[in-house]
Amino acid sequence: MSKAAALDTSKVNRGLDIAKVMARARALGAPGPWRQMLQIVGLALMPPRFSPQDYYQYGFYRRDMTRARRATYLSDERLSLFHAPFKPVAGSDVLLLIEDKLAFEDWCRENSIPAMKTVASFGDPPSPFRRSLADVEDIVGFLVEPGVLPLFGKPTKSQAAFGAVSVVGVSQDGATLTLGNGKPYPTRQLAEEIVRDWPGGYLFQALARNHPDLAGHLGRATGAMRVVTLLAPAGPEVLYAVQRLPSATAMHDCSSVNKRGFAYVRLTDGVVTRLSVHDEALGDGLRHWLDPNVPMLGMTIPYFQEALAICIAAHKAIGSVGLIGFDVVIGPDGPALTEANANPAHSVYQTATGLGILTPEYEARFVVARRLSQEA
Repeated sequence: MSKAAALDTSKVNRGLDIAKVMARARALGAPGPWRQMLQIVGLALMPPRFSPQDYYQYGFYRRDMTRARRATYLSDERLSLFHAPFKPVAGSDVLLLIEDKLAFEDWCRENSIPAMKTVASFGDPPSPFRRSLADVEDIVGFLVEPGVLPLFGKPTKSQAAFGAVSVVGVSQDGATLTLGNGKPYPTRQLAEEIVRDWPGGYLFQALARNHPDLAGHLGRATGAMRVVTLLAPAGPEVLYAVQRLPSATAMHDCSSVNKRGFAYVRLTDGVVTRLSVHDEALGDGLRHWLDPNVPMLGMTIPYFQEALAICIAAHKAIGSVGLIGFDVVIGPDGPALTEANANPAHSVYQTATGLGILTPEYEARFVVARRLSQEA
């Protein structure tokens, strides 16, 4: 097992296996390898410039992908430029709040907004709301303490599930943990990795459970729903909602060695209207995720309107940021925020819907949101 295997699963699996995706795209109707390479080079050189990841994730090789349609897609490489006009001055208190998971959680508690609860943290300022862990010994002692598990751990300041791990059990002697993917892992090694790799802060939350209506579809990993809100003249409103679909073998809902996906959720009634596999640019014929017997397509997400309401309430209280991506977990007792992001990747929407986000309708709303954020 590699030195940091438990905490690096998302980062390791985020890379593009070019031979694998080339073969898969060929099976889905793409041209041969050399033609694919020529198309990728052309897209990289011609404005607005797209990456190889974009080419495969959005199916730019498809024959129905016209230049005009392709131009409505936003590349992850242009996210910072796209989001800059939605933000107040860099380093402002509101941006620091959003970027710090613990600060955001405490802020939610102070504003009566449902949020996940951190029970302990390493490398963060002491707080009356949680236990402080000072070193490897403290972390080990905490993890083996009766009644503490199951837990979900993640860095205080990180994205894309980098450094994330779920722990669901511990051996009788405390030497070995059972991770959320079912694999054993040395307790002390995990604690040492946290101290070494994430000295800027690492938190442990009580592991959230998927709502029973979602559990069969999402599996053992907790699947968060991404809800993006933006400022409007009458107050914040929801732009889109996408339910993440974890891999069957993952500890979280981000990058995995096996396939993961996205489900687009209709805002008016919470009904799943399209499923899509990450990196395959297909979804029109997909009806099931992890439950082969019950279709996810057409189901209604439980507590959906309540989830949208807490995102709108949080954005209203935050105020000056023009666009925010919230992650919401729908548990047995309702929704709770896990974090907020002022620089959300819109690949979840573009993959889930098979559409670009830079449409004239959305662009008009973006113009208004940018203006309102600068005036706030």
